[in-house]
Amino acid sequence: MLEGKNFHVWNESYFRRLDLPKGYDGWQAHDATPQETSEGVMRCGPAPVKAIKEGHVYLNYDTAFIFSEVNGDKVTWMVTDDGDMVMIDVDSYAVGKNISTKAVGSNLRHDLTGDYKYPEGSPEERKVVAFVKQCGTRADFITPETVKDVEFKIIFQEGAVLGKDFQIIARLKNNAKEARHIRGRLTVLSSFYTGVPGKRIKGSKFDVDVLPGAESDLTLDVQTDEYMGKLNPEASLQVYVSLNVDQTKQHYARSKAFTLAKPFLTVQVPEEVRAKKELKGVVKFTNPLNVALTGASFNLEGASVMSADTYEVPNPIKPGEEAMYEFKMCARREGPREVAATFTSDQLSGVDGSVEFNVLPSAE
Repeated sequence: MLEGKNFHVWNESYFRRLDLPKGYDGWQAHDATPQETSEGVMRCGPAPVKAIKEGHVYLNYDTAFIFSEVNGDKVTWMVTDDGDMVMIDVDSYAVGKNISTKAVGSNLRHDLTGDYKYPEGSPEERKVVAFVKQCGTRADFITPETVKDVEFKIIFQEGAVLGKDFQIIARLKNNAKEARHIRGRLTVLSSFYTGVPGKRIKGSKFDVDVLPGAESDLTLDVQTDEYMGKLNPEASLQVYVSLNVDQTKQHYARSKAFTLAKPFLTVQVPEEVRAKKELKGVVKFTNPLNVALTGASFNLEGASVMSADTYEVPNPIKPGEEAMYEFKMCARREGPREVAATFTSDQLSGVDGSVEFNVLPSAE
């Protein structure tokens, strides 16, 4: 099971900023697929990465917006019985945890978080946030003052895979000197790749007493047949936790995105690959689900090795059945190369695999 798959993608370009004061040349952040308008136009950026880190949100273009994308607060509201909204929790460290790009010359992750923001909670980061608040009109979020002597933690089962049963655990730890009575609910829903909730899969109410200094686990068991017919092709899910401590009125509310681990594609090429020699490789996939996969296709590509190739599987892939496609390849020149493949179907998508290999000089 993989936690926290929600992410946002933008671009960077390196150039001079003659329209800004000195010191803001270099990497600029901009979004090629903006989701909202800026001054009436569908655009976002370019904003100097240095300005984003230092909180200089008054500089062009859309620096304030991109600053909020990497520093935003996650606010939880509760709707009361009479329709009023009450703020119950603010998480100032949920957004912008891992800002990444592909490393040069490899498939490793290059961490850019330090380029966009100071370490969370550091004096520099707090100073930047305080400065940005002075530039805006938004008031600080104020949550109700309550004693918070119970710790809450959501735990996802390790090794949980698509097509198998899994568990969600809410772990409670009572740090008080008296017992605490805790009530609430755990709910799991399917989710779209945008994070928008889909169909409700399962939920359960809990009512438990936790002794002083003790821990207690609230476990939600989800069976395969309870979620398989409700998943979107991305197999993304969300868990919602809402718990209340009777004695102190402490309230805990969180939502977490996660995905069940998917199988990988097996991509194979000959042991010896030489430049300018036509060869054949193979990609294989075994259906791990208890339903047939329809509308399935393989997509392959490999720079300097093969043209982009798509193969549509003609028949449904039955549960446990293997689908295979033999593809042609001909490397143009020697050196390290890679062939990457993805698999998609009406019921399951986001399955991928790749193979890295070294191309030997031509035998000609």
